[in-house]
Amino acid sequence: MPLFAAYDIATGQILRLCSNDLGTAEGQGFMPVKPDMVETDATHYVRGGAMVEYPVQPSEETTFDYETGTWLDKRSETDIAQEAAALLSATRAKMRCSPLQGRLTLGAEICARLDAFAADPETSWAMRETILNASEWQRGSQTMDELAYALGFTPAQTDALFTIAMAVKV
Repeated sequence: MPLFAAYDIATGQILRLCSNDLGTAEGQGFMPVKPDMVETDATHYVRGGAMVEYPVQPSEETTFDYETGTWLDKRSETDIAQEAAALLSATRAKMRCSPLQGRLTLGAEICARLDAFAADPETSWAMRETILNASEWQRGSQTMDELAYALGFTPAQTDALFTIAMAVKV
């Protein structure tokens, strides 16, 4: 038994599958479908008179744009930025390494600057204690942000250093 797809001519979205030509409403196209494509309405759309498979949907927050044939994020730029910031904060909260892992990652030259910073009488007591006595360096710490800034590291560079340091086996 033949199978047909009724589709929206403007978008190409398949509206229904049927076993006979029941006719179409205004603005709808009608085309035959192979019998093995019984789920075509969920997996394909019509473009240029041919069945086209939907690309993989990247996330639930996307909707399909039939004009471009791509998935578009339906969240606002503000929502996307807030979600990215929350994910970054959560990731940083988990980033921890020992001072030895951190120092091995930083290398001799930067560690010499770090030690000089700790020895400088202008350095705050809390910063000096962090450099000399912390049992763990935590990426989410404000003190670590201040230390990284003092050494000239951007937040992205600091993230990368922690990622590398956490992988150092000692």
